[in-house]
Amino acid sequence: SHFGSIPIPSLAVDSVNIELRNAASASSATTRKYRPAWLLSDGTIRDFTDTTKNYVEFDTLAGSYYLVLRHRNHIEIMSAGGQALNGATPSAYDFTTAQEQAYGTNSMKALAGGSFGMIAGDANTNGQIANSDINTVIRPALGQSGYRNADVSLNGQVQNSDINTF
Repeated sequence: SHFGSIPIPSLAVDSVNIELRNAASASSATTRKYRPAWLLSDGTIRDFTDTTKNYVEFDTLAGSYYLVLRHRNHIEIMSAGGQALNGATPSAYDFTTAQEQAYGTNSMKALAGGSFGMIAGDANTNGQIANSDINTVIRPALGQSGYRNADVSLNGQVQNSDINTF
């Protein structure tokens, strides 16, 4: 119900927001474009409005852009460097292959099987994981179900396991 009448792909587990910008620092960027996308159970994305596309289109000029990926209760990640986009051919970028795919040091969590993913726990969406996530968002929502930022484990329930995710 969170997404209204928008068709949801069968393998979708959530949505993410992708930002394309021409500088590592948001304040230095002269181009910043945003697009929502579906996050599928295999870690890939689909265009939010045209789910037949396994990529997201941006209306922008060819150039070098940083890709920023945001999720409702995870720390955002950004590509380690600018990615050349030519405006005509979709480009692939896979954050999961190495810690070095993301900007910064230890910006992702090592997952089973040698892959990497976003760090969960930013329930209050302030860009950091701290006790305030537990005390002001997760604990007050314990026992609730549904699409909630407090559901850090993404199982549809706010439980003690969401506190223990840290």
